[in-house]
Amino acid sequence: MDTGQITWQSPSLVDLPPSFTNILSSFNISPQENFISQILWNRNIRTVDQLKIFLDCDSYESLSIFEGWSEVIPSVYRLKAAVQNKEKVIICGKEGLNSIISTSLLWEGLGNFLIPYTQLNYYIPSYSTRCHGFNTASIKQFAIEEVNLIITCGIKDFSLQDLSLAKSFGIDIIAIGRNINPVNLKDLIYTIDSYSLSVDHPFFDLSETSLAYKLIESLHTEIPKTPSDNLDNLLDLVAINSISTLLKLNIELRYLTKKGIQNLQKQLKNPSRPGIAYLLYLCKLSGNRPTDICFGIGSRINSVCCVNKSSSFLIELLTNKDKDYSEKLALEAELANIRCNNLQQYIIRNIRQTLKAIDLSITQVIVLENPEWESEILKLIVQEVSCEYNKPTILLTTVECKENEQQNLNFSKGYAYSSNNISSYELISSQHDLLYSFYGEEYSDLVDLSLSNENIPLFRERANQYLRQKYVEIDTSKSIVETDLTVTVSQLGQSLFRELKILEPYGIGNLVPKLLIKNCYLKISKNNNGKTFKNHNLKYVKTEFTLYDSSTKKGFPGVWWGHSKGELQNKEDIKYDVIVELGYSNLQPGNYEVRLIEIQEISHHLDSKKTRINLLDYRNDKITFNNINNGSFELFKFCPVDWSELLNIYEKSCKNFQDLALSYSFNVDSSSIDTIQKAIDIANFLSSNNQKITRKKLRKVLSLSDFSLDLMLDFLGKFGFLINKDNKKLSFRTIVSTKSQHQTFLQKLNEVIEEENFKKRYFSQISLEILEQVLTDGNL
Repeated sequence: MDTGQITWQSPSLVDLPPSFTNILSSFNISPQENFISQILWNRNIRTVDQLKIFLDCDSYESLSIFEGWSEVIPSVYRLKAAVQNKEKVIICGKEGLNSIISTSLLWEGLGNFLIPYTQLNYYIPSYSTRCHGFNTASIKQFAIEEVNLIITCGIKDFSLQDLSLAKSFGIDIIAIGRNINPVNLKDLIYTIDSYSLSVDHPFFDLSETSLAYKLIESLHTEIPKTPSDNLDNLLDLVAINSISTLLKLNIELRYLTKKGIQNLQKQLKNPSRPGIAYLLYLCKLSGNRPTDICFGIGSRINSVCCVNKSSSFLIELLTNKDKDYSEKLALEAELANIRCNNLQQYIIRNIRQTLKAIDLSITQVIVLENPEWESEILKLIVQEVSCEYNKPTILLTTVECKENEQQNLNFSKGYAYSSNNISSYELISSQHDLLYSFYGEEYSDLVDLSLSNENIPLFRERANQYLRQKYVEIDTSKSIVETDLTVTVSQLGQSLFRELKILEPYGIGNLVPKLLIKNCYLKISKNNNGKTFKNHNLKYVKTEFTLYDSSTKKGFPGVWWGHSKGELQNKEDIKYDVIVELGYSNLQPGNYEVRLIEIQEISHHLDSKKTRINLLDYRNDKITFNNINNGSFELFKFCPVDWSELLNIYEKSCKNFQDLALSYSFNVDSSSIDTIQKAIDIANFLSSNNQKITRKKLRKVLSLSDFSLDLMLDFLGKFGFLINKDNKKLSFRTIVSTKSQHQTFLQKLNEVIEEENFKKRYFSQISLEILEQVLTDGNL
C-alpha cells in the first residue's frame, strides 16, 4: 500500500561542549558512551536537574504538594477532616485507564485511614449505564447512603445543577484531574488541577494518578502515625499508569515513576500485589520485558480496559492481596491481552479496507466511525493508522449511556492522533461546539473526544476545511521519520541496550530511540502467527529475520510485527536502509532483538536522475506573456487541481529540455453555487441567441477542470437543457425539467467545485520550493 513518501532525518553528530560532558562525568557517564550523550543532548536534556533524574534518581528530592500550590490546601484539609471525623467517603471515576488506576490508588491509600466498604467505597459505572460516576442519580443515591465527601478522578466537566444538588445534601466534592471545568464554580468544589499551575511548575505535567498519590502523601504528612511503607507501596501504581499510557514524564513524575518501577522489580521475589506479580511472571514467560510499553505489563493493563472487563476487575487485579484470587484475575488479564492484540489487527485490517474506497489525495483528516469497534482499542491503534497514512486520524465508535433519569444518550466516543507537526488538541478544540466532550493536552498528539452521532458528517467536513485553511503548506502525502542514532549491526546488543535504558521510562518528548542502520540485508528466519501464554495463537503474523551488514559476519535477530515474509525480498544482493528499535526478548539466544519500524531499498531514496530544468514562477499575474517569446520555455496557463497535471507537464518539459513557466492564476471569490448559476445563465443566453461555444472557452470562463466541466454539462442536461456537442462546439436548447431530476446532481457538483476551488487556491499559493521538491522527486 502506497501511503505517501517518507523522508528519513538523522541528527548530525555534535561536538558536545565541555560544560555538558563535565556534568555527564559527574554522573559517571564517560565521553566514550557517546550514544546516550548524543541522545540526551539532542533531546534537550542538558541541565544538572534534568540529568539528575535520568542518571541519579536517588539524589532527587521529591517536592511536597504544598510547595507553590496554595490552591490545594483546602482540599487536603477537607480530606484530613473526613479522615479524623470518620466520615463516609466515595471515590467516583469513569471508564478509562487513567481514572481507574487513580481510583485504585485512592482506594488503597485511603484504606489505611478509613474502613473499606464501610467508611470508604468507589463507584465507576459502565458507559452503558452512566457516562461517569458523578451525576444526578448517583448524587441522590450517595445522599441516601449518607456520604459526606466525593472524590472524583478524571472527571473533567461538572454542571452547576449537579454541584448545587450535592451541596444541598451537605456533600463536598474534591476533583482530581487536569483541565477541570468549569473554573467559575470553584466555590462549590475543591480542585486539585495541575493545569491551574504555570507550565514551568514541577507539578504541571503530573498525571491524575500521580496527583492522587501526592494527595495521599499529604495525608501522611498531616497524620504522621501511618506507616511510611504504606505510602511507598503506592508508587508502583503510579509506575503502572506511566508505562501503560504515553505521558510527558517531567522531573517530578519521572522520579515517582522510576521509584515505582523499582518497587515493581521487587514484586516477583516479595509480592505485595500478587496479581501484578503474576502478570510480571507471565510477561517473562512470553519473552517480554515488563516495563516495555508495547509488549510488557502496560499492554496487559490496557487490554483489560479494551475488552470490556468491568472497572472493578482492574481495581481488584491491582489492589487485592489474596494470592489465588489475584492470580486468577492475572490469567484473565493475560487472555484479555491475547484477545486485544487480535482485535487490534482486525480493526486495522478493517480500516485499511475502508480507506481503499476513500480518495486520500483530497482528504486532510481521516474520520472513521464503526459501532463494532471497542473504544479503548482505538486508543491503541489510532497512532499507528495516523503514522501509516501520514494524516491526522480520528477513530470513533458508538456508545450508549444514561445522561439522566429520563434520557439515554447515544453518541460516538473515540480518539484523535496527528503527526506531521499538526496539533490534535488544536484541531479538536477548533470544533468544540460540535462535541459532547474532549480531553487532551495542548499541542498533544493524542486527544479523546465524544460527540453525537448526527454531528459526525459536519464534524468531518469542518475538520477537513480547518486543516486546509490552517496548514496549507503541509503536504500530507509526505512524512518525516526522525531517527536518533546511526549504528551498525556490530553495535547492537547488550552494551547499547544498557546505554539506552538510561532514557527509560519513555513518554511524550522522550520516545523509544529509533536506530538507523544503512546498507544492510536481511535473511528471513520464520513467518508465522505469534504465540503467547499456553500457546494461544495471535491472529496476526510476524516475520522473524536476521540482520547483516559489513561491520560483522554475525547477524542480529529481528522481528517485523504484523507483516509477512512476502513483504521482504529475501535476497542478499538487495541492500536496505532500515529503522529499528532495540528491544529485550528472553526468547532470543542473546536476549536482545530489533523491531523493524521502516525499511527502504537503497535505490528508493537516491536522488532522481531526471534532467533538471528551471521552474519559473509567474503565477497570479506576476508577468504578462502577450509580447514575450516563450520558445525557450513551456507555458502552463491552467491552474491544476492535482499533482499529476503538474507532473505530466514537468516531465514533458524535461524531455524537451525546456524550462517550465507557471503562469496560471486563481483569485475566484465566488462560491460553487455562483459558478453553477453562471453556467445556467450562459446556457440560457446561448439557447436564446442560438449561439455556440467551444468546450475550451466554457471551461476557461467557468474556471473548471475537464472532470468538473463534464459534471456541469450532465447537471445542465438534467436541469433542462438539451446539449449538442457537434464540431467541438457546444449548443444548448431549453427543455422542460423537474426539480427531482437535477437535485441529486446539484449536491455532488457543488462538492466537486468546492473541492477544486480549494485545490486551485492551494496550487496558486504553495511555495515554489515545495513545488520544485515534489516535482523533482516525482513520487506522488
